[in-house]
Amino acid sequence: MAAARRELLGQYDGRNEDEISVLSVTATDWPDACLGRPKPGEACAQVVTPGYRVELRLDISGTSVYHTFVYHTDRGDNARLADFDLSQTD
Repeated sequence: MAAARRELLGQYDGRNEDEISVLSVTATDWPDACLGRPKPGEACAQVVTPGYRVELRLDISGTSVYHTFVYHTDRGDNARLADFDLSQTD
């Protein structure tokens, strides 16, 4: 989960951890070392990789706008963006 938070903060300069909420964390076995999210042209070791599906919410300070992000992580420091929705409001 910490890896997913770091990845999200790295995408949004000027944001801090207080703006990120964890919506869900689900233990998952990914089908490969790329956490089920290979990059174009990337070769991934075909080995089951235990990890998590992490859904995060980024609140945009001073507004009613928030964004949700889904990350695939391993049990270490690797995280890959799997999905996002940038058009949500309260």
